[in-house]
Amino acid sequence: MVERPQSIVHGPLTVDHGLPVTCDMCLVSIGVLMITNTVTPKVLTAHAILRLSDKFVLQLRDNKPDIAAAGQWSLFGGKLEPGELPQAAIRRELFEELGITPEKFSFLWNTDYYFDFVKGVVRTWFFACRVDKVWHGHQLKEGQQAGVFSYAELESLDIPEVIRNTLVRYNAGE
Repeated sequence: MVERPQSIVHGPLTVDHGLPVTCDMCLVSIGVLMITNTVTPKVLTAHAILRLSDKFVLQLRDNKPDIAAAGQWSLFGGKLEPGELPQAAIRRELFEELGITPEKFSFLWNTDYYFDFVKGVVRTWFFACRVDKVWHGHQLKEGQQAGVFSYAELESLDIPEVIRNTLVRYNAGE
């Protein structure tokens, strides 16, 4: 079942990809289709909200037409490899993209959404971690740049809707 919601809706979703938890399915506002938990995702991704002191670290994506969110600010992360757990994927992605290995990740939630770029449903696991101890050694390996922003500064950035909603939800303490 696919509907166009008028507002943010949250509901229970049991994860069936190796995570022994029950998560929220965040269904975002108009422009992103609401998906029930019976849909098989076409793409699986993991992304992390990186905190440096009291700020957020985001990636300015390359401006290439063959990548998702081209030229936009987004969270670091990417696709899961076949058989890979989300926790392993986010560690791998941060090492590949920034050359860092944060000590601890906190699982936040997962979100299913329809994404026009892949013409299907994407399931994204979101994590949060502090990078204060490892940021000095980072080296940008993917994207145009890494930016460090206060929460207030995020408002003026071009950020994909699902990522913006995730940052709002995180900042609200969910």
